Amino acid sequence: MQQYAHLKLLLFAENVERQKKGGGGGYKLPKGRNKLEFSQQAIQDANNIKSNFTILKNKFSGNLNPTLIFEIEINQSVSPDNFEKELTGMDIHVLSVAENKRGYWVIFADDIELTKFKNKLEIYGQPDGHNGE
Repeated sequence: MQQYAHLKLLLFAENVERQKKGGGGGYKLPKGRNKLEFSQQAIQDANNIKSNFTILKNKFSGNLNPTLIFEIEINQSVSPDNFEKELTGMDIHVLSVAENKRGYWVIFADDIELTKFKNKLEIYGQPDGHNGE
């Protein structure tokens, strides 16, 4: 402190409450969402993606080796690391993250049947799935 003797530092004698970090986080269920309807629609969408992919794969077989690449829309800000880990557990890999962590993410799937993804959607649609919300 000798070299900064010209700076007058006042002693602060009060207790300062430390800033607490937010807890938990996680995903929030959008208002008005019916989980069963959402999961059934998402499973149907996944089946449509798979069906369209199969058609394209057959059409271009021999010329191209297509990979199941598609985009998903994220309607709330999520932690890219945690969400990518969640997707990786379903054999889905993130290629591009949307700005502000919400919007469209480009992903590809190792499993062209999207089996693990559809299983998670089925669990989510059950009354006690995703914390029962």
